[in-house]
Amino acid sequence: MRTSFFAAAALALIPLGAVPAAGSSAAPALPRTPAGQVLVVHADLQDSVRPADAADTTDLDNFATRLAAAVPAAPDALVLNEILGPGARRLATSLSKATGYRYRAEVAGERSAFQADGSVRESALLVNTDTMTVAQAGGYERVQDEDQAYLTAARRDGTLRVPLVAAHPGGDPATATAAYAALVERRFPAAGGQVTVLGGDFRAGRCAVPGADRPVGCAPQAFWTALTGAGAYSDVLFDKAGAHGRDHSGFLFVRGQVLRAGLDTAYDAALPGRASCKAAFDAGRPRSAPGACRTAYYADAPFAWALLGPGQPVQRTVTPERIVLDHCELAVRQAEVAARSSTTPARTSPRRSP
Repeated sequence: MRTSFFAAAALALIPLGAVPAAGSSAAPALPRTPAGQVLVVHADLQDSVRPADAADTTDLDNFATRLAAAVPAAPDALVLNEILGPGARRLATSLSKATGYRYRAEVAGERSAFQADGSVRESALLVNTDTMTVAQAGGYERVQDEDQAYLTAARRDGTLRVPLVAAHPGGDPATATAAYAALVERRFPAAGGQVTVLGGDFRAGRCAVPGADRPVGCAPQAFWTALTGAGAYSDVLFDKAGAHGRDHSGFLFVRGQVLRAGLDTAYDAALPGRASCKAAFDAGRPRSAPGACRTAYYADAPFAWALLGPGQPVQRTVTPERIVLDHCELAVRQAEVAARSSTTPARTSPRRSP
């Protein structure tokens, strides 16, 4: 049953075409997501703090090229951290050229991450304007002295609404989860035909105790428990991407159906020595980096993506989807499987006046 479902999902990703990006006469390089589905990408591009780094866009161009080659369909929306306004707009142009679809930075900051009042603004939201439209204007809301980007997008065919939040807590993510929950409930009331995405770099991994060994059943961080428990979000990388054993701080938390998901783990093989790339790119001197870095490096953490559909009243997840040997000792084999069930928050109806 599971195999046929995913086979159907894969077959649904057929090229439907798109209007070529401005300045391009080429046909789209990627298929369009089918009606009722949306492909969302998260990346922390580390391109906001150092002026020389922000001024050089080689890493953003590299990201656009690599992203277009790695995802199964043209991204409908991108949730980004550590990128400034000019960088977000440059990335929209680069991604338009790489995919053949038109992208626009719908919510983006200024030329500096540091605001006059001492806050930090370094998140952005990009939208594929061939497949999506803005259903409700977005902006920024402050959490822990850092501004979180938000927006409600919708498929142009009317089949799905997609509230987006680019989360980037300025401190302990556990103390930020209540503020994120309040932001979502206030800006995006629960409704049918909707997928809510809370993506970002949470500056912490899933397991409470850091280490090379991160089994499925490790004691999770408080923020992860709050979001995947009472918050009724799915962690797409944990549920569908087989990334539970990997140390990463970037997440895509979703209220919706997770059809497929992935983490750019091939980046490890492409650039095993990313530390040697990072110093040159941070200084805004990509030409001084080792040869392989110049056309491949985009950040020191891989991006994530998820193909999503509308949520169900009750969501059940069993992870991993295949048997995984987590520990091996003399004459002992041990594997762990985590099961989770959550109820999507009830839809709210307008209150009628007596």
